[in-house]
Amino acid sequence: MAIPMAYVLPSVYDDDFSPLQWARHLTRVLGREFIFLEFPFPRGIYGARLIVTAPSATEYVFVASSIHPLLQGHVRLHELAHAACGHPTLTLAGLDDDAIACAMREPAVLCQRAMQPGIQTHLELEAEELTRFIQQQTIGAQHARAAARISARAPIRMTVQHLGIE
Repeated sequence: MAIPMAYVLPSVYDDDFSPLQWARHLTRVLGREFIFLEFPFPRGIYGARLIVTAPSATEYVFVASSIHPLLQGHVRLHELAHAACGHPTLTLAGLDDDAIACAMREPAVLCQRAMQPGIQTHLELEAEELTRFIQQQTIGAQHARAAARISARAPIRMTVQHLGIE
């Protein structure tokens, strides 16, 4: 059963919004924990997801360790957007921590998943569109909070002058 988008969208108006905060929200809504791991992907691969169903539902979000931290944040949001949209990903049953550690030592396993030819372009575009929407909403919320702080501290005339509207 698909979960309505209104339930999976993050509240970007919280002061502490981050990919980790959205992951906590998705954990409550989707019923599986999200764990972010950096991974030595080859050039051109930025992220991948892997769901483990036992002993408890966990979704591992792998992010390229070689990219800038700002881009890592974008990739985290993008991979969470895939989860929020209900896009399919590699699912394994009964994988334990030793197997995850083995997968981390064997980049070929995850790289093969990330480069899988069956990955649909429209799913990538849908996740990217949601990612950019969230980023735009976050920036708008940050500007609104900044404007509220300015107007709360200064008379209207000074705020107008500060914004250069006069």
